Amino acid sequence: MKRILKKILFGVIVIICVGCASSGNLRPKIEVGMDAPYAKFDMIDGNGVLLESFKGKIVAIQFWAADCNASSSSIKKFVRRAQGYAGRDDIVFLAVSLDTNRDLFEERITAQRLTAGVIHAYSGNGGYDEVFQRFGMTALPSAVLINREGKVIDVGSTVDVADAL
Repeated sequence: MKRILKKILFGVIVIICVGCASSGNLRPKIEVGMDAPYAKFDMIDGNGVLLESFKGKIVAIQFWAADCNASSSSIKKFVRRAQGYAGRDDIVFLAVSLDTNRDLFEERITAQRLTAGVIHAYSGNGGYDEVFQRFGMTALPSAVLINREGKVIDVGSTVDVADAL
């Protein structure tokens, strides 16, 4: 019984250390210098928005989930960065939730005031979110920075908009 508990504990520790993993490849399909892939975001108001509608603007995208501990600090930093660029219409901060529980997602963004300067997308499909997969992401949190020409200029767990200015 102790051996089984040790194996379970080890598995839990590995998951915590790696982050909130999702299905997919071992690395992002997109790389710096590539064109951003076609993407349609399902906004929380029910409307669909195409990534190409932001062409001419710098776009920072943060993939996260309310039920992922590793995403919690990442989304808070993302919102703080967005607030630092308040009033600039040439920069878009887009948070894409991979939550499957819409109530939890909405509760989290409201309770933690994660809406200032950030627009939110939500599909309800978790790691099977089409945009998440199109970008080739495999774990949460993940982020992408796209320049005004639609080229990927940074990929990681977080991105810094200053890199695009």
